[in-house]
Amino acid sequence: MDFRIRYVKHSLEEIEMGQVIFYQPDQDVDGVSATSNVKGFTTLTALARAWGIPLDSVATIAAHSNKLEDKQPWCMELENPRRSLYVVPRTQGSLQTRNMARKLLRDAVLDCNNALQLSHFNFIQGDLPETEISAVLEVIRDCASKDGPPAVIIDIDVRKKSEFERLYDRVLSEGDKARSDLIHDEQKHPPLKAARLIPEFIQQKQSVLDVVDSQLGVVSKKGGEVFSSGLSALTKGEFYVLGLNPCSGGKYPTVRDHVANWDLIDFSAFTHQSWHPEDWNRDCYELQETIDCKKRWGITRHQRAVVKLITSLTDVSDMRTIFATNAIFAASKSAESFRAQTGLGLNQAFELCWPLHKHFLNIVRPKVIICLGLGEFDSSYALIRAKSRAVKAIKELKTDKWKCHYADINLGTVRITPLVIGVKHPSRFGYQLKESDENDMRSRMPFLGKRLS
Repeated sequence: MDFRIRYVKHSLEEIEMGQVIFYQPDQDVDGVSATSNVKGFTTLTALARAWGIPLDSVATIAAHSNKLEDKQPWCMELENPRRSLYVVPRTQGSLQTRNMARKLLRDAVLDCNNALQLSHFNFIQGDLPETEISAVLEVIRDCASKDGPPAVIIDIDVRKKSEFERLYDRVLSEGDKARSDLIHDEQKHPPLKAARLIPEFIQQKQSVLDVVDSQLGVVSKKGGEVFSSGLSALTKGEFYVLGLNPCSGGKYPTVRDHVANWDLIDFSAFTHQSWHPEDWNRDCYELQETIDCKKRWGITRHQRAVVKLITSLTDVSDMRTIFATNAIFAASKSAESFRAQTGLGLNQAFELCWPLHKHFLNIVRPKVIICLGLGEFDSSYALIRAKSRAVKAIKELKTDKWKCHYADINLGTVRITPLVIGVKHPSRFGYQLKESDENDMRSRMPFLGKRLS
């Protein structure tokens, strides 16, 4: 049985109201379980609206399931497409939750051919319900393949991601101790620890590596890097942060080796990495696990300026949720020395890197691309602007500190029209926007507020 964690983001309206308005479907799912709560806007009522189920029917089933002395999941079979909705009575404590989870997985064996989605924790008000989540994880961890559906997906409110990860690791370690004398057949019955990267992150990284091998040409063999964020950020989101290229102040693996060895999940190079030369050169894969360098995480002017920029112009508080990379993946000491160090021009190198950006942009579909650097020729802003030459007139707003325009980028199967913002490069100029600049940017560009809402 495969296991996947799905972190769910919510709209500002949902967070302010404290209620679930929208159900966010997963295309692989043919069974969804939801708690039998229909008071106000809940996950169950959002599901009912999305699937066209009369709310009074759902309310009747929810009331019935809560009254049953022997608590059982109540299944609704739906057609066109065929899928199952499991209305699960409210439980209290680990014992009730564990028993209910076992019954739910048992029932899903008969009804789900693909995956069962557990939506109970996709919107969490207050503290993380550790007792109930631990009980569910323990049941999944110890479940044999014959006792559950082919795959289980658990929804977790993204605002509780770090707390959940700590709880998840604790459940895994307890399971490892309890089963230390058992031998797992990891191909047939992978333990939960191995399933953490299946299929979401292992397949995701392999898809990136496939593009590197087939499309990047000589760039894949140059020293450099692709990721400035963890794999969890490579998902649909509002922002795409883009530098020009890695600075070769220290040693780098090849671009291909960087991708092949990249296993960081929740990470941001701007807040969870030391750029001190000693730390960097001792660990070229940037894991820094054996180095006492946390006190130097995020302290450079460049890192602090990027964090200030993002938090000033957006509502993002955790940099690990934003996907960040460079326009060109090969490293150099500067834009001016790039050709001498790599044997490639900036435009030539960007064209080689562009297939991987198309792959990323197809996944993220950003509303805003934030470029670190705004030079007319040697910046990520200029390279992205060149991809919009098909537009007859690019309406570009400029000041001495920032520029912006709407791009029209052809990704092959789809076109995206993100707002592209360029700022002076933070490594050279730090953060130069004053509060008046930030307010001016928002007031003169009402579409920014509209696109971020």
